[in-house]
Amino acid sequence: MVCDTCDHCPEDENVEKIDDDAQKKVEKFVQEFHKRGIGCGHEIAKIVEDAHPFATAIIPLYRSCIVIEQSKEQEEEGIAVIHAYADPHWLGGNVDIETLKSDRFHKVFHVQGLREGPNIISMDNK
Repeated sequence: MVCDTCDHCPEDENVEKIDDDAQKKVEKFVQEFHKRGIGCGHEIAKIVEDAHPFATAIIPLYRSCIVIEQSKEQEEEGIAVIHAYADPHWLGGNVDIETLKSDRFHKVFHVQGLREGPNIISMDNK
């Protein structure tokens, strides 16, 4: 027999059971923070929108955002740039354009289409 939590560990008298009230509180906590994290991704997306006039897509994610950028010249060459933005809140920073553009919260990837599939190269100087 296995426990209800993960379907992997054996049910055992040594396994501590979580009561229904505690389980509901945990689920409420997880849902609330998930909603906040998604909201943070949307906030980042709004802030970086003006910084990327050639954006073909701005995709808010959980506590982050990616921007896919491609100028006409890049489109003709079969390349694009992906900007990945992280949430500065987790390190006590503000969500503003200056902070988001810093090396700590902004990563850049060069993408080039090839016959065998896209080649994605990190443009970080680290």
